[in-house]
Amino acid sequence: MAKTKITGNYLRKATNEDGNMEITFEISNYHYKRFCEELQKKVYTLEIGEVKSKRSINQNNYLWALIHEITRHPNASSDNDWDMYCILLSMADAKYEYMVCLVEALETIKQEVRALQVLGYESRENGTKWARCKVFIGSSKMNKEEMCKLIDKTLYYAEQLGIDTVYYRDVLR
Repeated sequence: MAKTKITGNYLRKATNEDGNMEITFEISNYHYKRFCEELQKKVYTLEIGEVKSKRSINQNNYLWALIHEITRHPNASSDNDWDMYCILLSMADAKYEYMVCLVEALETIKQEVRALQVLGYESRENGTKWARCKVFIGSSKMNKEEMCKLIDKTLYYAEQLGIDTVYYRDVLR
């Protein structure tokens, strides 16, 4: 299982019959839920800190919900949330860097940088296969203006597919 950070709302704490503390967090983000479903009964490392963000967590959750709705549409450019996210970042002219890496390293790199778009592949003289990638900074590092541009492009894209965005316009503004 890949290491990830999860944002959740603290709900309560209690002491169980063994005298150990149990802490409950509410997880509402689609991607976090999917990650949590993979948890097994074993020991995990936890890091708890207060979220300090330039935009609200709810706004980010709604953006991802809209991206998920877009990927379910049959005419979307991708049926994968992360790939669609990269397409939308590209449409919004989000900051990026180009990178070349071994094809075998792609999955590891995707876990670390999250917003990575593979542009193509090439073979080298020694027989190794390489991937040319565009690595975006991602919305968590965006300022307000950059985030607004991403939201606008996402809403526009959804509307072009015929998705009703009235609700999303309300919660994303």
